[in-house]
Amino acid sequence: MAQTVDEKVKKLEESIGQLKAKKQAILNREKEQQKKQRIKQLISYGEIVEKYYNLENLTPEGFDMNLQDMMKAQEKKRPSNAK
Repeated sequence: MAQTVDEKVKKLEESIGQLKAKKQAILNREKEQQKKQRIKQLISYGEIVEKYYNLENLTPEGFDMNLQDMMKAQEKKRPSNAK
C-alpha cells in the first residue's frame, strides 16, 4: 500500500516528536547527574570542615560569621603588596 504525502509527513513528525522527547530525557539525566555530583562535592567539603573545626554548637549563621572573621584576619596578615 502506497502512503500519501500527508501520511509520510505525519509519520516523520511523529518520529521528530519522539526524538525530541528522547533528547530531552538525555539532557535531564545529564543535568540530574551533574546536580548529584555537586551535592556529593559539597558534602565532601563539609566533612573536611567538620574534621578541622568543632561545629557541634554552632549554627550555620555562626559558622558563616566565624569564616568571615577568619578571612578578615587572613587579609590583615597579608603584606599590602601581595593583594
